[in-house]
Amino acid sequence: IGAAYARMASEVGATSVRVSMRSSAIGEDSELSFAGQYLTILNVPGGELLPAYKKILASLYTPRAISYRLNKGIRDEDIAMSVVCLQMVDAVASGVMYSHHPFNLRDDNLLISAVWGLGPYAVDGVITPDTYRVAKTGDFPILDLKVACKPVQLVANPDAGLHEIPVPQEKQDQPCLSPAQIKVLAAYGLKLEEHYGCAQDVEWALDQAGRLMVLQSRPLVLQAPTGKELQDIPAVTGYPVLVEGGAAAFPGVGCGPAFLVQSDEDLLNFPDGAVLVARHSSPKFVMVMAKAQAIVTDSGSISGHMASLSREFSLPTLLDTKVATQAIAPGQLVTVD
Repeated sequence: IGAAYARMASEVGATSVRVSMRSSAIGEDSELSFAGQYLTILNVPGGELLPAYKKILASLYTPRAISYRLNKGIRDEDIAMSVVCLQMVDAVASGVMYSHHPFNLRDDNLLISAVWGLGPYAVDGVITPDTYRVAKTGDFPILDLKVACKPVQLVANPDAGLHEIPVPQEKQDQPCLSPAQIKVLAAYGLKLEEHYGCAQDVEWALDQAGRLMVLQSRPLVLQAPTGKELQDIPAVTGYPVLVEGGAAAFPGVGCGPAFLVQSDEDLLNFPDGAVLVARHSSPKFVMVMAKAQAIVTDSGSISGHMASLSREFSLPTLLDTKVATQAIAPGQLVTVD
């Protein structure tokens, strides 16, 4: 490992180089996404390669990873972990691109999400990203653009590790990408889809020099809703609407008592048949997806890790409602449609 690191550093003409270390387990990013279940460690200096490597190997055995495999029927003896090591991109902005809508099979447009700084805040649901919907025709016209308020960002420390800083006031409500950059990304997305022959889930970054980079491309599992999730449900009279709007990560209906999740301990005490309510989405929620009726969060996006998991578990999920944790009282019987 040390020799390979030294070769990498010499190729970029440096004595040391900071790297991004990413899990690459058997079965990861195949028909099952394992989205957010294993560890990625960003901005690692040479001296910390081996401890970081051990931590990523050990992430095979976090409660959420074990729970995910149990739910999907994967035997322990059929798994193994390797770690990929890439030169760190000091990103100005980053995000995710889907080359097709994840569950509306008739919507064959590109979906791009973007946050300032590094990508974990987009995929982990900490910040609601900007979202752009782009047609695959001609010069990739932008069909829809939703700019979110992005108050904080995750950035790389000069020596090692990451920290959160506020986004400058004037940039918080600005789009992270220009129309020209959106079109460049869209062209990449279409090329990747054509190359692999199926819809793609792409992670990208914009570096300090203004270059757009593809960090990863994996199959996007298109989860077609079954008939019961697409039926028109008549308006229920006599009950107040607590929360409206937001973004559906997976359609459907779930009913049960609301249960507010703020910590790992709350997940351990999650009751069978409850509706999970939280401030932001998290791939940790996979631990209770098999017994939850629905998920509602204040922030998050349909291109985050948890949204991928909700689709794998066919769990009705509503993200970015802004007010769910304030409007829904713990224990209140709610229907999520």
